[in-house]
Amino acid sequence: MSSNTAEIISEFVNLIDNDKAYDLKELKQIIASVYKTKNSASKSPVAKKIKADSSDDEDDKPKKIGRPGKQAKTDKDGNVKEKRKPSAYNIFVKKTIEELKRDQPSTPAKELMGLAAMKWKELSDEEKAVYRN
Repeated sequence: MSSNTAEIISEFVNLIDNDKAYDLKELKQIIASVYKTKNSASKSPVAKKIKADSSDDEDDKPKKIGRPGKQAKTDKDGNVKEKRKPSAYNIFVKKTIEELKRDQPSTPAKELMGLAAMKWKELSDEEKAVYRN
């Protein structure tokens, strides 16, 4: 038995009241909480990274782990590209899907998109002009 397992068992035994009758759910919750507290610091990649960083140099802050932030898209000259404005169709679909979600919350997104597209086709040119910038 590893020392970590022995620590978990020991802590579990300390938390159990021998005079109380526990059901399986309560015992699972107790052992799960002990397991999480004992393993969270030693198993998490962030904790490992913090330990590694702190052993090298105590003054440095731990470095962020994960993907770098999104970079702005640039054109061939290195200038930042501006986002295009959404089309009238995009504006209509966004508004319509929000309304449909409120009315039909259990409907899948694919079906909502189909309903919004059908509604767009049914609109006249004058009604579509409302959504144009």
